[in-house]
Amino acid sequence: MKTIYNPAYRRLIARIKARRIDAHLTKVAAGRRVCMSRNWVAKIEMCELRLDVLHFVRLCRAYKLKASDLIKSLEEESSDDPSLAILGFFMFYHEVCYAKFFPSVLPNFSFYQSGSDWYKKLL
Repeated sequence: MKTIYNPAYRRLIARIKARRIDAHLTKVAAGRRVCMSRNWVAKIEMCELRLDVLHFVRLCRAYKLKASDLIKSLEEESSDDPSLAILGFFMFYHEVCYAKFFPSVLPNFSFYQSGSDWYKKLL
């Protein structure tokens, strides 16, 4: 599933949009604050474009939001979201693949400190 269709992503965008509206900012004014067009803001708010991390932080600054608070609320409400579990698995898989090519980094990964050795079969 693409990120823009994920319910958690849509809730995040809805919060950002609500903040823009609460701040009495038009899409034009919001776009100017982040050096983007009104059309870009509209596409983000309609979930037609995926908001990357850097633009997310820029929008949060422009709307006087704390990005960390939005992320924290997303983590708290999505603790049982199966899509986040899948994302966690892919992050883990990425670390395993990375460790295969850079084994000296392996002890620094948090996933490996749980005591389970099943990941060694992947190496």
